[in-house]
Amino acid sequence: MVRLKDIAKETGLTVSTVSKALNKSAEISEATTALVQKTAQAMGYTARKSFRGETKTIGVILPEVRSHYYAELMHSLNSSIEKQGYSMIAMLTQEYGESIQPYVEKMCRYDLDGMIVTCDPFFSEKTYQYLFDSKIPTMLLTEMDLPYLMDSIFIKVQSGVRLAMEHLLSLGHQKIGYLGEYRSVARYETFREIMKEQELPIIPRFVKEGNERFEEGGYLRALELCQEKELPTALLVCYDQVAYGAMRAFREQGIRVPEDISIVSFDSNVMNAYNSVPLTSVMSPVEQMGATAVKILLDAIRHPRTHVVQNVALQSRLEIRESTCPARKT
Repeated sequence: MVRLKDIAKETGLTVSTVSKALNKSAEISEATTALVQKTAQAMGYTARKSFRGETKTIGVILPEVRSHYYAELMHSLNSSIEKQGYSMIAMLTQEYGESIQPYVEKMCRYDLDGMIVTCDPFFSEKTYQYLFDSKIPTMLLTEMDLPYLMDSIFIKVQSGVRLAMEHLLSLGHQKIGYLGEYRSVARYETFREIMKEQELPIIPRFVKEGNERFEEGGYLRALELCQEKELPTALLVCYDQVAYGAMRAFREQGIRVPEDISIVSFDSNVMNAYNSVPLTSVMSPVEQMGATAVKILLDAIRHPRTHVVQNVALQSRLEIRESTCPARKT
C-alpha cells in the first residue's frame, strides 16, 4: 500500500504538505498540488473517499466502560454529541494487549460522519493509515502525543505521575511503593524514572503488580504487601478502583490510611470524596476532553477543506484529600 510518507519521499515534500495537496487545500500552490496528485497517481496511491456527511452519526471506540474513567468519558462524549444533534454508535474493544485494527475496520463499515477512537499502546501505523484512507474524519484520544496527521487530544500520563510523586515527596515520603496491574505499565515506568531522578531506591517488595483488575486487583496486591516485614510510608496506585480495593485490605489488616500509609491514585472520580477516607487522586479532565473532542471533530466534518488538524494537550490536576499525610517516622 502506498502511503503519504512514500509520496512525500518521492516529491521531497513533507507529509503535511502532501496531505493538504491531496485534499486540494487552499494553503498549497496549484503547482505543488498538481505535482503531488500526479506523483500519487503514478505510484498507485488509493485516494481517500469523498466526504459523505449528513448521516448525523458518530462512531466511538472505547476499550471498556467497567472503569469509572471510561464510563465518564463515554457519558461526556454522548452528551456532547447529542447536544449537536448527532447520534453515537459505541464499540468496546475489551481485549487489552490486542490490536484495535479489527474494531476500526468494523466501525468503518457503518455510514458515519465521523469517528472518535481511544488509542492504547498498541495503536499502530497500520491502523492510522486505515483510518486516514477511510476518509472518515477521526479524532484520537490518547495518553501520548502521536506523530500522526490526525486530530488528537492527549493527556500525558507522565505529567500526572509527576504531580502525584511531587505531592508525596513534599510530604517527606522516601519509602514509596507502587500497586498496579500489568496494563498500567506507563505509570509504573514513570514512577521508576522519578525515583531514579530523586536518587531514591526502588524496593522490590514494595512493588506489587498482577493481572487482576479494579478493586479485586487492589485488594489482592495490598494483601501481598501486608505479608512483607515492612511497609512503605506511601503508595502510588495505578488508578482509583485499585486504590479502593487496597484500602479495604489495609482496613481489614488494621493498617490506617493515611497515618500508617499514604495513598495517591489516578482518575479522581466522583466516588473519591465519599469514601470513609477521601482519596487523594490525579484528575484527568474527562468532561473537557469529551466536549473538546466533539467540537474539533465537528469542525472537521462540517469544514473538510479548511479544517486545520489539531493536537491538543490537556493537563491533569491533583485533588488533595485525606488519604495522604506527612511521612511517619521509621
